[in-house]
Amino acid sequence: MATGWTKEEEELIIQIYPNTKRSELVKIFNRRADTIDKFARRRGLVKSNQTKLCCNRKGDLTPLLNDSLETYYWVGFILADGCFQRTNQLMVTLAVNDVDHLEEFAKYLKTTIRYIYSDTQVVLAVLATILCLASICLIQTI
Repeated sequence: MATGWTKEEEELIIQIYPNTKRSELVKIFNRRADTIDKFARRRGLVKSNQTKLCCNRKGDLTPLLNDSLETYYWVGFILADGCFQRTNQLMVTLAVNDVDHLEEFAKYLKTTIRYIYSDTQVVLAVLATILCLASICLIQTI
């Protein structure tokens, strides 16, 4: 597999990435899929049928502080498939087949999901100013 990106390769991938399948990109550039994905993320490239992840996606994370069985279920869901990022974001990634479940979680948080970077995954990303406080509370009660 190739190392580094030539100027010509960079120009080509920027041009064809939005409308080219991942498997075709691997063949064209003779690189691993994760290498291509990493390059695309760094350059802010997205597939034409997807929306770029937006930093202003907001939701209400306070339900995660409730003392209820539903809250405990969703906290377990986050622990299994999500993470709290330093950028005050909660991110959960699932396979496209599980989009209905992610939509239920999004409804619980009063937000929506966005499709990003992959034909096979859906991502829920919620930006919140209270995220750090909420994650500390969750960690202390678990």
